[in-house]
Amino acid sequence: MNPDIKKELAQLGFLDEDALETQPSLLAAVSEHDYEPGETIYQNDDESKSAFVIREGLVKLLTHLPNGQSRIVRLHKPGSTIGMDGLMELSHQHYAVAVDAVRTFQIPHTELLRLKENEPQLYAGLLEKWHEYLVYADTWITDFSTGKIRGRVARLVRFLARFDEDTGPQIVKLLTTEEMSEALGVTPESVSRVIAEFKREGILESIENNPESLFSCDLRRLRQETRE
Repeated sequence: MNPDIKKELAQLGFLDEDALETQPSLLAAVSEHDYEPGETIYQNDDESKSAFVIREGLVKLLTHLPNGQSRIVRLHKPGSTIGMDGLMELSHQHYAVAVDAVRTFQIPHTELLRLKENEPQLYAGLLEKWHEYLVYADTWITDFSTGKIRGRVARLVRFLARFDEDTGPQIVKLLTTEEMSEALGVTPESVSRVIAEFKREGILESIENNPESLFSCDLRRLRQETRE
């Protein structure tokens, strides 16, 4: 049993340390996998054999539409577990792609299904987490697929500001224009135009000498923009 893996999985909220202590087979089966920005973690319709616990970085789940466009349906950050479709005997329902550098723990579904037989209470907790992600997907669709484009961009910027706990509530790391358009279901040009307006109006202000797309944001004015 690797005590470091056990401790980190507990810190990430996968299972607590006491529960993991009773699962030496599961811990022995955990492997570490890293992904470069833009690298695919798994594809839609691939057989779902493992779950992935995100240790670092941001992962987007994509669906490809009949018109050839892509749509982001969820974003996941450290502490999230993705790829649990196989627990329901499903293939992967989306493409999972690293937004930035991503580190994961990969856990075979055979080990998780063993929990179903031996530790049904622990297994039920994993299913509850998966259900929360599905509810989150419904909220995503409601918030980012309806209303005027300016309001939808404002909602997405507010979401990103709250989503990244490392930057603080008034600092936001924006996705690329293309990724924001995939999240909102609009053209990159439309997103670019609104972001430019927010910058001119002082709703977003660039932070000097930062290597990432970090901006300070006026949360009060962003909230006003969401009220259509």
